Amino acid sequence: MITNGFLKYFPAPRFLAQPAVGLAISDQAVRFVLLKHFDDGGLKPIVYGERELPTGAVLGGDVAKAKEIIEILKELKKDWPTSYAAVSVPEEKAFLLKTEVPLMAEKYIRGNLDLHLEEFVPIVSREAVFDFELIGPSKVKADSLDVGVAVLPQKIVSHFVDVLAAAGIKPLSLEIEPQAVARALIHHNDKRTILVINFGGVSTGLAIVGRNVVQYSSTLNIGGNAFSAALRKSIATAGGEIGGNIEKFSSLLGTLSVLRDEVNRLLAYWKEHRLLVDGVANSADDKIESIILCGRDSNINGFRAYVGANVNLPVTVGNVWANAFSFDEYVPPIQFHDSLGYAAAIGSALRRPIA
Repeated sequence: MITNGFLKYFPAPRFLAQPAVGLAISDQAVRFVLLKHFDDGGLKPIVYGERELPTGAVLGGDVAKAKEIIEILKELKKDWPTSYAAVSVPEEKAFLLKTEVPLMAEKYIRGNLDLHLEEFVPIVSREAVFDFELIGPSKVKADSLDVGVAVLPQKIVSHFVDVLAAAGIKPLSLEIEPQAVARALIHHNDKRTILVINFGGVSTGLAIVGRNVVQYSSTLNIGGNAFSAALRKSIATAGGEIGGNIEKFSSLLGTLSVLRDEVNRLLAYWKEHRLLVDGVANSADDKIESIILCGRDSNINGFRAYVGANVNLPVTVGNVWANAFSFDEYVPPIQFHDSLGYAAAIGSALRRPIA
C-alpha cells in the first residue's frame, strides 16, 4: 500500500472519504471497477471495464509507451462518474517483504524504516518510495513489531503518476499489484498465511500473504499466454479433448513445471525464513496453509489439481468478491472467468467505495 510516501505526488483529497475507481494497470491490460455500498450491506460494482494495451506498452513493470496508455486511459475515464482513482501497478520493479522494527508508536515506524531501507532492498533510500503495513507484534520477540514493506524506485512511480495526470486521473492511492489482489481474494477475517498465484498475460506473480499483509512476492516471466498456448497445443494433439488429466500432455506439462519449481522454491524459502527470522520452522505459526489462484488462465481444466498434487497443499481458484458480497445475495454482472482478471482492480476499489 503506497500512500504517505507519495504525498508529494498526490494532492490532499478534499474529503477523506472521497470515493475512487479501482484502476489496475498490468502488463497487458487496464481494468477498472467502482464499488458502491447498498442497503443489504454488500458492495456491488456499478461501473467496470477493461481495455487491452498495445504490446510492450508496459514492459518489465514500467511505462514504455506513455502516449498509447494515456489515450486508452482517457477513453476509459469517459465512463467514470469521478476522476479519482485508487491505482495498482505491476510488481516487477517492486520489493515486497516482511521485516521487524523495535517496539514503537506507529507514527515513528516510517522514520525507522527510512534509516534502514538500504539494508533490505537494493535501492538507494533517496531514490526509493516506500510504505508499510503494520502486521502486529512479533510472535517471537516481545520488543519488536512485524511490518510488511513495499518499495518502488522513485522513477517508476513518477512514470505512472505522469501518465495518470496526462489522462486527467487523480490518484488518491497507489499500490503494488499483489497488495490489491490479496485484498480482493482473502477475507479480511482470514489471518492464515496463503500463497497467491496471479496469472498475468506475460508474467505470473506469486505472493505470500499472512495476517492480510503481503510479506513476500516474486515474479515469474511466464504467464497465461504461454499456458494457454501450451494448452491449445495439447488439445490439438489429443484430438480436441484434454479430459482433466493434464499430466499426460508433454507440451503443457513442460510449461507448468516452470511454475511448479518456482512454487516449491518459494515454499522452501518461506520455511527457511521462518527458521532464521522467527525461529519457528516446525511450528504451525505462519506456515503456508493453502494456495489461491487467480487470473483468467487460473481455471484451466485440471490445473488446480496438478498444482495441489505437486505441492501437497489445498489449492482453490479465488473468489475476487470475497470482501464485497455473498453470491447468496447477489450475482455480479461480470462472468466468473472474466472476474478472475479483475482481482487487482477490485482490491483497489475496496479501498474507496461509494458510501
